[in-house]
Amino acid sequence: MAQKVEAKGGKGGNQWDDGSDHDAVTKIQVAVGGMGIQYIQFDYVKNGQTEQTPLRGIKGSTIPTDPFVINHPEEHLVSIEIWYKPDGLIQGLRFISNKKTSRFIGYDRGTRSFLQVQDKKIIGFHGSAGDNLNSLGAYFAPLTIPLTPAKPLPALGSDDGTAWDDGAYVGVKKVYVGQAQDGISAVKFVYDKSPEEVTGEEHGKSTLLGFEEV
Repeated sequence: MAQKVEAKGGKGGNQWDDGSDHDAVTKIQVAVGGMGIQYIQFDYVKNGQTEQTPLRGIKGSTIPTDPFVINHPEEHLVSIEIWYKPDGLIQGLRFISNKKTSRFIGYDRGTRSFLQVQDKKIIGFHGSAGDNLNSLGAYFAPLTIPLTPAKPLPALGSDDGTAWDDGAYVGVKKVYVGQAQDGISAVKFVYDKSPEEVTGEEHGKSTLLGFEEV
């Protein structure tokens, strides 16, 4: 479930809320006016489809800055530096992803703060706007690490015996080695299949010397 972080800025303008039903933020467009941030606009992606929001503020005669583009899924937005006047408007912004940082946009006046949550990414925004951007808040979701497909490596040893394969798991938690007079008689493993543990089958033939955990 997404975490909603309170908007920073003034109390004026009309409330808006893009919600948290997005996979990621992919582009941010900002324009600066004489009073502060004139408007902001976002592009989101969900299930491969891009959605662009309305302007939050008004276009006026200002020229927008170069957009801050986030190359989803390898890149994600993690933090925003905000300068604002508590009784007025958003003054300045800087966007920070896990790959890069934008240049500072606007004015460094008023109160400085950050929209950020440890180990989470921004997936949506909310705030208020009228003729300018009055306030800005965000929705945060846990970071997801793309899973790398398991790659089997060739077994070492002789080609004798019957082949076995325990499959792939999150990790190996315990290893048991069966003892024998002239070497290793068997092996078995305990795997991490979060949140559970899975004990694999015994491979080989155990002896009276039993198993040793290594």
